[in-house]
Amino acid sequence: MRKQISILFFLKLLKIPVNLLLLSLTARYFGVSIEKDIWLLAFATITTLDLAIWGPINETFRTKFVFLKEKENAEYAINKTQSLLFYFICFSILGIVLIVLFNTFFAHIIAPDYNEAQLEILQKMLIYVAPALLFNQLMQIGISILNAYEIFFVAEISSFFSNILNIILLLLFVNQFGIYALAISYYISTLLLIFFILFYFYRKKIPLFNYRWNFKFDGFKMFFLFAIPFFLPYFFGQINTLLEKIFAAELGTGSVSILDFSNRVPMLLYSIVLSVVTTVVVPTLSKYYIRSERENFNSEFRKVFQLGILLIGLIIGFLVGAAPAVVDFLYDKGSISHEQLSAISEMTVLYAVALIGLFSYILFGMSLLASEKQKFYALMGMLTQVLVVLLNLFCRPILGIYTFPISIAIAHGVFAFLMSREYPFKKELRLELFKYILFILLLCLLMFCAGKYIGIGNSILKMACMGFLLCVFTLGLSVVLKIEEREVVFKAIKNKIKK
Repeated sequence: MRKQISILFFLKLLKIPVNLLLLSLTARYFGVSIEKDIWLLAFATITTLDLAIWGPINETFRTKFVFLKEKENAEYAINKTQSLLFYFICFSILGIVLIVLFNTFFAHIIAPDYNEAQLEILQKMLIYVAPALLFNQLMQIGISILNAYEIFFVAEISSFFSNILNIILLLLFVNQFGIYALAISYYISTLLLIFFILFYFYRKKIPLFNYRWNFKFDGFKMFFLFAIPFFLPYFFGQINTLLEKIFAAELGTGSVSILDFSNRVPMLLYSIVLSVVTTVVVPTLSKYYIRSERENFNSEFRKVFQLGILLIGLIIGFLVGAAPAVVDFLYDKGSISHEQLSAISEMTVLYAVALIGLFSYILFGMSLLASEKQKFYALMGMLTQVLVVLLNLFCRPILGIYTFPISIAIAHGVFAFLMSREYPFKKELRLELFKYILFILLLCLLMFCAGKYIGIGNSILKMACMGFLLCVFTLGLSVVLKIEEREVVFKAIKNKIKK
């Protein structure tokens, strides 16, 4: 599994420069502005509805598909998937129609303090982004089917090229369509990604369209019932996401944009780690649990958990030393003030630290999901989101905009610990967590000192210097603390040299 994770991680790394360029262009053209806030509010509303309705099924699909394929056969699993896909499309179209018809209602709900002109722009944006409900779902279910057949790399390669197209389209349309160019580029690049997924269905001979199509409700019902425990956590999670945007909007014009710019770099890097891990871990752990291979289950979980914590430690360490340089390089395009850039820099580090709690929460949740403890996982998920909302509500007057990353870190850390108590084979599991936390603390201390006392005016040179020092410090600490992954890297390098 480590080999698959390494390849996926490499493919994700290739996408980073493209995503950062897109982020920088967004900052250049729209900055911290009411237009950017409106785009974020509209798109967040659609994605909130999307994840609240379909998120639980998306999260549990791969696990259920693997169960059906292992216990029954591939044809049976495909038959049920056809039913799921048909009703996905039907209900998504219904959702789009409702948003278009009641756009005024939605606009007043998510931005009650906006004036008439701002509300008019928000209503238009809601109409333009509403079809994302359907396109995003087609993309997600397609990727999940590929993953269930252990095809993990196609989506990454195709999304790399679709992101490049996204940038080209933004450059072409931004002067003519303004903020609406973001919606145009999103749709065209997403359609391209869906085309690639369908092409690989045909190329890899995945028989989704080979059998007589199942229009019955049975498949949708099966996946829906399996995912039922997750609907409440997802509902609270998406309400929390929307409330975060609404709370931030109340802090003043541009606050939503500051929040968005702050978490983009940490979440971009984290999404690479997370998507790689969850793509491979859930099907693999599910297979070992079904076969009662306890040793393999624990071994794979330990390797992935430690690798994930190590990678997140590198993200935190780099941003502790280089966050101001990263923020200046990406966002200092003349449209964002120095004070706003400083706030974005500080928030970026806080969001990076919050990744430890987020990753631990997700991975222990995946272990519960793979071992058929989805009800307990769902309960913990719901309580986590409730705690985040409460912390945001009561701490916001004290901490201001810094409340949001702090509440994420605390809530997810607490419930990750509680979920670890229900890990299926806890007695046999040996995690060297203290060693990895000590590694992160020492690395952050060294990177903080380096970032503070090494005065380089050029942001690119500063990032390069911090990247070099990160490698040096990581190598040194990995030797001193005897980090297991050090041996894996050295072995891989030796094998490459021999070839």
